[in-house]
Amino acid sequence: MHIIHEAIIGSKLKGNDTPESDTDTMGIFIARNEDIGGFDWNDSKNTVTTASPDGDDETFYEVRKFFQLAAKSTPAILPFISSHKAICATSIGHKVLDVGEGLISEEWLRKNANYVIGKWESYASSGKEKELIEAYYIGELTARWLVLGRPPVATLENDVLYSQMTFKHFMSLAYKEQQPVLDRLALYIDHVPAHPNLPLKPNMDEAAELLKHIRNNIG
Repeated sequence: MHIIHEAIIGSKLKGNDTPESDTDTMGIFIARNEDIGGFDWNDSKNTVTTASPDGDDETFYEVRKFFQLAAKSTPAILPFISSHKAICATSIGHKVLDVGEGLISEEWLRKNANYVIGKWESYASSGKEKELIEAYYIGELTARWLVLGRPPVATLENDVLYSQMTFKHFMSLAYKEQQPVLDRLALYIDHVPAHPNLPLKPNMDEAAELLKHIRNNIG
């Protein structure tokens, strides 16, 4: 597997890790042309996940899959694109990441963030504290991205953009106190003006050209 970029995500990126926390990473790889062109290749092979005995999780996306996820501003990859903790970096990896960043759009950011935040009731009723916190985290990343028009700092230890509440403060709140915060965050995401540099919809032209270059010269 030809890895071109890998970065830390999860609690060690957010800033809510403990000494016992594992290290979760996400990355991008380039599949060989002979593999992609073979009869055995299917969409499941575009995603590779591994877990170590220590609990460290790794998730890698083939470059085409990464572009597809970026084009829909998929919440799971927003922290990865925003991560400043790279553990493997290459020139082509930086280019792929830059093009993927350019696919993040206002329309999909608002839609996905409100879907994630909108599930807080089910999270709270079933005691899913981790998912509730993740909803807030993705909401905050989205709010910052909309305003800045680019990837924000993915560590939410400082005062956040819309509420002057720290990420760790939110985690310390009880469910009944977290819920109105999430409601206000969803309202903010709905109405905050997006940065003029942020596209309304994704344009796949540059991604298609780069993918063609990769297949012809690297794959």
